[in-house]
Amino acid sequence: VKCRIGTDSQQHFTQANYAALDQEEEYRQLCQFIETVASNGVVTDFSVHARIAVLTKTFSPADNRKIPPLKYDLVRNLVRDYPEFTFTLNTGVESLSQAKEQLASCPGLNGVMIGRAWAADPWAFAMSDQLVYGTPYSPKNRLQVLMDYGRHADAEEAVHDPVKIRRWIVKAIVPLFAGEPNSKGY
Repeated sequence: VKCRIGTDSQQHFTQANYAALDQEEEYRQLCQFIETVASNGVVTDFSVHARIAVLTKTFSPADNRKIPPLKYDLVRNLVRDYPEFTFTLNTGVESLSQAKEQLASCPGLNGVMIGRAWAADPWAFAMSDQLVYGTPYSPKNRLQVLMDYGRHADAEEAVHDPVKIRRWIVKAIVPLFAGEPNSKGY
């Protein structure tokens, strides 16, 4: 289950209101949610976005990703208090070094989810297996990755309507050359 640490449904969100919120009560409500979701024994894996979702104010999705403060400690507490479940930290991590820091600060953490930072510059994460997990891995060069992806795209277009799927296929690969000279040429 992918979730947030809570919502503002019980109290109108302002920075001051949220800062004054009882931390123990906030954590208790998060635990109650985890226990409820896991109560039937089917769900044991949680990807926790470490900030609340603001629902009662006209926040854009971008505001909801930036304005409520990150509370990694609540996720670390879940890892400590519910060893029978696996927890992945989601949000705010934008580099491999930050991912390593989060994993080191909470040894029971199952993983760290990196989304937008990876999508914006996937090549920056090419050595993640080696740097985070110590597995010997030499990434291919970007041109080889692009050629492999082209074969994948051909296979997808053979199964799906090429006109409808092509935009999504191209969108996923465009940032592979982010920051390189003449990157749009690729």
